[in-house]
Amino acid sequence: MKQIVLLLLCIGIFCMMGTVSAEENTTKAPEILIISSSPNELALINKVAEDPSIKDKINIRGEPGRTDSNLTYEVKGDIIIFGTRSGLSAPVWEALKDKVETAKNNGSYVMICVDPSSRQDYAPILHLQNVDTNDTRYIETLKYLNYTCYENLKRLTLFLAVSFCNYTAAIEPPIQRPLWGIYHPEAPEIFSNLTSYLQWYKNTGKYNETSPTVGIITTEYTDMARDGPLLDAIIRSFEAKKANVIAATYTYRDPKSLEYFLLDGKPIIDVAIVISRGGLLNSRNWTQGIEDLKKLNVTVINGIRLFSPNMTVQDWENNIQGVPSSELYQLAFAEMDGIIEPIVISAKETDPQTGIIYNKPIEYQIEWLVDRALSWARLKKTPN
Repeated sequence: MKQIVLLLLCIGIFCMMGTVSAEENTTKAPEILIISSSPNELALINKVAEDPSIKDKINIRGEPGRTDSNLTYEVKGDIIIFGTRSGLSAPVWEALKDKVETAKNNGSYVMICVDPSSRQDYAPILHLQNVDTNDTRYIETLKYLNYTCYENLKRLTLFLAVSFCNYTAAIEPPIQRPLWGIYHPEAPEIFSNLTSYLQWYKNTGKYNETSPTVGIITTEYTDMARDGPLLDAIIRSFEAKKANVIAATYTYRDPKSLEYFLLDGKPIIDVAIVISRGGLLNSRNWTQGIEDLKKLNVTVINGIRLFSPNMTVQDWENNIQGVPSSELYQLAFAEMDGIIEPIVISAKETDPQTGIIYNKPIEYQIEWLVDRALSWARLKKTPN
């Protein structure tokens, strides 16, 4: 009798286990859609979707938010991020807003995660967001998107699933790094002031007080997989010619932007390179950008990175135009700021292993840029 009871008990437990397993397999996986204008974010999102800890458990999908993209894709999901720090242009949101509205009405959580400082530029579509900007889930989402990398997007995926869909998983905080400051490829950190950078730089033995000092003005450090190869190549090319280098960000969001090039209130650089940004130096206050360059009181050269993802180095070399007609605005904006001598220094390439599009340095063009910049630096020191 005991054997029969034990047998029935085992059968019952086995059946219960089978039922639980079946229920787990049929539970709807959280569905997340991120619409981004950054090709690199999309490449990383699609890699995250294939991660063993995500695949078949959470459905995350990235779709392009660019005017040169096919925008006929389906907009649906438990969570929809409509725009990231890379922003969305008005034609894109006009094309997609009705589909986002429909998804919202069908129960989707919608968040517009553009840069907070430019959020009001999106006033016509802010009503689509149904997660309060004071909601900790929204605030944390912005932190994950602040610094684009594979690990951050993976952590974001798990965070969204747990926070909005009752998914069970361990949540890890966003990886954060400074978006502004002084950068060097060999430095252990991004420096928040010139004094600490110079202390480190002198300790490396690279700094020489008798050599010219070059300022490299770049954009925020949001996507170093894209921007790092070019920035590193420029820094090392100048250092190979025994020049000192200060590479730092300039953005209207950072009130200390100019201070990265000033020591005791005076400019320490002899020439500057602006790595082109597709707009005026200070996009919010163009006169302030001009005034800041006046304070530096040096020649400022325009280092052009080509933006088109379809323009490779080989394509550019085979193109007789120099700067493609679609990117001539780079010359116009720079001239308005007083930035001269445009020199193309990079085009786009795609890493076949990661799918990341990056600014591939054009070495001989960088050599030309270095020679021109150092000539201007020597001229500055030449007595009248």
